[in-house]
Amino acid sequence: MLLHSEPERTQPATHGGLVCGPILAESAVAPASMRDHGRTRRPASSSPRQRLVADIPPAANVAGVATLRQLRSYIAWRRLPLYALLGMATATAAFLAQAALDLVNRSMPSSYRWSPVGQFHFLVMWSEMTFLYLVLATAVNNWSRLRLDATGWRAFMCGWLGVAFFAVSLAIDFAR
Repeated sequence: MLLHSEPERTQPATHGGLVCGPILAESAVAPASMRDHGRTRRPASSSPRQRLVADIPPAANVAGVATLRQLRSYIAWRRLPLYALLGMATATAAFLAQAALDLVNRSMPSSYRWSPVGQFHFLVMWSEMTFLYLVLATAVNNWSRLRLDATGWRAFMCGWLGVAFFAVSLAIDFAR
């Protein structure tokens, strides 16, 4: 029974939800029937594809941490501000491209209009890209060491596989 007069939203979680996590995405724009005295509940079901895709960014992050762990003494921390600047430039370019292509979702309900979820997603994407630039630069700058370390090499390759799967999920999401 609906307690609120606003209509149900049946739209599945989109890219923003996948990056921020399925629980945060669903609680940010919850249907009226899910509201219970100011609290928001997670939907009872989500598709297996959505659950699988939601696990890809954290898995890629784990692979990145494993790669950095194997190369911890070779991380160039003095370059972190450069990676943060590159991460912000990448996140900005992605958001502007989304707006220019008129690809709307929960984070951007209309072109160049970001919702609070979209603003939070920008910060998450900025930090995620900064982290990925740190991992990539550390791996490339220590390529010979990485190739000799089986654990670090597997983690690096698993991270790239996760990034590739995420790119495919993003393309599928916006193709709908």
